Amino acid sequence: MTLSIVDTKNGLEAVPKAHEAERTQTLRSALTPLEGMFRYFPGEIDLLMMHSMSFGFSLDLPHEETQQGLNLLHNADAWERVETALSTAAKHQLAATAGIDIPDIKVLIMLGNPNHEYSEDSAATAAPQAISR
Repeated sequence: MTLSIVDTKNGLEAVPKAHEAERTQTLRSALTPLEGMFRYFPGEIDLLMMHSMSFGFSLDLPHEETQQGLNLLHNADAWERVETALSTAAKHQLAATAGIDIPDIKVLIMLGNPNHEYSEDSAATAAPQAISR
């Protein structure tokens, strides 16, 4: 099993820092590591469209709001914590079920859109300490 966390951290941090006219291209570049992740979708995938159609943050968000969300992910060490948790889970699974074949895992961490209905519902019910650890 290979565990890989897609390196979106630096690319995402570049988006709010880019000039407004360059943000779309900056985000498109940040999404490049995702190519091939949607292999079960028919045809060529426009990653920028996929981002905007899902829960991905909007390029129209104020710079400060986007940066605040990225700071929360960074300060929570989200990329490392997810990798550690998945590695530990795989070790426990292998120990409990000898001989199991765990497929390769590729993980994407993306800043969500705080104005999306799903995000607002989740934030209202989430434990506050979950983000601050």
